[in-house]
Amino acid sequence: MGKMYYDRIITKESQNLISENGSLRWLFDFVTKYEYLDFLIGKNDNLQWISVYYGLSRILRIIPASNSYIKVVADKAYLEIAKENNLKIYGTYEKDKIINFSNDLLKLITLVLKNSRFNKYYNNKKEGYYQTMFSREYGLKANGSEAFVIIDKESVIGFENIEVKNLILNPLQEKYRKIYRELNRINPREYGIDLSKKSIGNELDFLAVNSNGDIFLIEFKHGNNTSGIYLSPIQIGLYYDIFSKYVNQHKKYFEDTIIQIVKQKKHIGLIPSNFQFSNKINKIIPVLVISKYNNKSTGIQKFKDVLKISRDKLMDSNFLSNIQIYSYDENGLKILNV
Repeated sequence: MGKMYYDRIITKESQNLISENGSLRWLFDFVTKYEYLDFLIGKNDNLQWISVYYGLSRILRIIPASNSYIKVVADKAYLEIAKENNLKIYGTYEKDKIINFSNDLLKLITLVLKNSRFNKYYNNKKEGYYQTMFSREYGLKANGSEAFVIIDKESVIGFENIEVKNLILNPLQEKYRKIYRELNRINPREYGIDLSKKSIGNELDFLAVNSNGDIFLIEFKHGNNTSGIYLSPIQIGLYYDIFSKYVNQHKKYFEDTIIQIVKQKKHIGLIPSNFQFSNKINKIIPVLVISKYNNKSTGIQKFKDVLKISRDKLMDSNFLSNIQIYSYDENGLKILNV
């Protein structure tokens, strides 16, 4: 496989847990029923998982414990609530004898919804609220008529070891730190102080595809996150570079992986059964989605300014020339002409 990899396909055994007649199919039905919940399945080089998200927060994760057992785990805050209220959710289960803990899970979520400390994940109707809505609309609840379907969240390209990661990722990150330094030089009051110290992560919010074989790299921001919006060319540019490098090196493998992800998600019911991927990667399209867009915000104008500064600094007038920008809210997804 070489130095980089992308493989989010869970094993057949894990897939069968939430497929029709699986011992965890009730959990799939439970998540489908409640609009504030969403699924994420995937794996990396040493772990695979089935996760349930409440907005931006993972309320449970199911991971293999052995060939015959699974573990249901969560962040400490959820474990404590479950323990305090004698809720039987988390622990180790035999794969074929998993109890239906939907009643206790609903009690847990009800307690979370009432607890203001968790509001930032969903209840404040900001990023987590709209990310969940968006993810469900273009994934779990999609019908096949959408512009694309989401096949992965929190997407990352992996590296075979830390040395390779540093060798490939560090120069790309430094490329964008130079833009941060340029923004600091031009106007630190306008763009932010000490931006060069700001981390540049490589975890993409959403990976989506359409039937033409286009790959959509989606960064998701809330409308009140002004700095997140105008600095997003730097994040999106890094994602675009990483995925483009990977596709250039491993296009056939990436195509085969996408085909298998689509097949697996269709089998489970996480994307529409009538969706057909072309089996060939066409274009890689960078995307910015702004939820609850405010046309009076300075975010978009400053976004355009940062995009121009980035192109000047990189001496590349084509930098993110194919970016698509959308607003998103209860009225749906609309392209922004900026």
